[in-house]
Amino acid sequence: MTMNLYKVNDTYFDKVFKDSNIDEAKGRVLLVDKFTMSIISICYSQSQLLSQDIILIDLIENFHQLDQMKHLNCIVYIKPVTDSIEFLTKELQAPHFHDYKVYFNNIINKNQLERIAESDKFEVVSNIVELFQDYLVINANLFTITSTSIIDETNKLVSLLLSIKKFPIIQYENNSLSLKKLSSEILYQINSNLNNNLFENLNYDTVPVLLLFDRFNDPITPLINPWTYQAMIHELIGINKNIVEINGEKILLDDQSDDFLSQSLYLNYGDLTELFQTKVEKFKKESNANVKTSNLVELKKILTRLPDFKKKSSNIMKHLNVLTELDAQISKQNLWEISELQQTIICNLDTKINVENSLIRILSNDSVSMNHKIKLILLYSIRFSGDHIGRFVSLLNEPSLVQLKLLNNFSKSFSSKIKHPKQEEENNFKKFFKNFSNTNEIDNIFLQYNPPLKDFLNDFLLLRADGNGHGLNTLVPDTLKESNIVQDVIIYFKNGVTYEEAKIVRDFNDTNRRFNLIIGSDKIINSNEWLEELYDFIN
Repeated sequence: MTMNLYKVNDTYFDKVFKDSNIDEAKGRVLLVDKFTMSIISICYSQSQLLSQDIILIDLIENFHQLDQMKHLNCIVYIKPVTDSIEFLTKELQAPHFHDYKVYFNNIINKNQLERIAESDKFEVVSNIVELFQDYLVINANLFTITSTSIIDETNKLVSLLLSIKKFPIIQYENNSLSLKKLSSEILYQINSNLNNNLFENLNYDTVPVLLLFDRFNDPITPLINPWTYQAMIHELIGINKNIVEINGEKILLDDQSDDFLSQSLYLNYGDLTELFQTKVEKFKKESNANVKTSNLVELKKILTRLPDFKKKSSNIMKHLNVLTELDAQISKQNLWEISELQQTIICNLDTKINVENSLIRILSNDSVSMNHKIKLILLYSIRFSGDHIGRFVSLLNEPSLVQLKLLNNFSKSFSSKIKHPKQEEENNFKKFFKNFSNTNEIDNIFLQYNPPLKDFLNDFLLLRADGNGHGLNTLVPDTLKESNIVQDVIIYFKNGVTYEEAKIVRDFNDTNRRFNLIIGSDKIINSNEWLEELYDFIN
């Protein structure tokens, strides 16, 4: 089974909507619940659904408000939870439609099936199918889950494994109690389902690996300002289920239908603006437009005055709006100066006295936000662990108690988690935080930092270092044997992942074709969201 999550989505779309079309009904109704509504909205476009004769979509909890439409068939796609099962049984007791094909997005138990059967007195249910889509697909290699408990989190991760048909060993960071609990629950779920053929031992020559990481073991990466397109959008504007809102306008980011986005998703800011200018030049030639400015704001004003521009090039305008907002935020937030100092601090690119002078200059600048100042002091406290930061904290304008608590305890709380060395081990520290890639990005001051995930993948997969050396414990499901050969890897970060780490996985896949990696988390975080997590942690 493919590890490309878009292809998994396509498979399920065909299963639900095309397989259901056997009776050639003129139109069909789709009933979803609050869980699968998010999945449907992020995975499938309205035009896709219309192409399969879906003429009405409603929540199953609104069953009592539905009109009688016996000439229509119904597709039900819900999560097998108590409330949704209850709504379904009530709908079946007084059905509004001719025929019902019922799909669940995760494993349904025997008692739930019996309840549905008892309610189907009119025998309108013609099909019940388990699908495994209890997660959101963000990119082809990136997923998220939103869980309410460790059991719910486990169920959703198991649904992911079933959807890509992987029967993995589990490896997790051994200093994380939450990962120990999660991995044990996953192992129990897998072993519990061995007898019903959901997890089959296919005698893999290569055994898949589920890698579980705790975000709190790498608190640095989310603090670093990103400079690639998707990550910048989330950092400076915000992305919610692939939707971006700018000045009240909602913009969909879909790299499957948007060629420019698919090309630029992981481009750094310089390459991104160059690609966009190339697209604009192409449009200008095609429309015989004489546009000579490279200023984004001026370009926007000129292009919108061109005849038929919006009609012909809505995609260019969409990205022009996004890029204009990014450009404005970069200037407004002094990001060139702040980001350079971030990289300089954490990658050890300058002397301590120069770093301190730069830090004092930025902390004294009233136009720099409190969050940016706090992030810089946190990085300094990790880089120069043991140094007093009181002189820097004193430059902050009335920090809150929780902000002070984080600043004063960050290094003490996290230095050991990231294996922070002693100050005299300068060369090793520099190597830990600064392993440059062999690309042209090596010369870019804003792209010097590499998240620890990159080094881990190189060591663990390419060099096949022992997992114990990385502080990993291993759990092996019944009937499965460990293998020294790894090909398929599912990476899960508890407490948040960044788009930059998704880029690392994409790049690793591109340069090492024998591996298939995907990555996911319970949330995709930016630096401000991570600060809030740190405040909660410290409290």
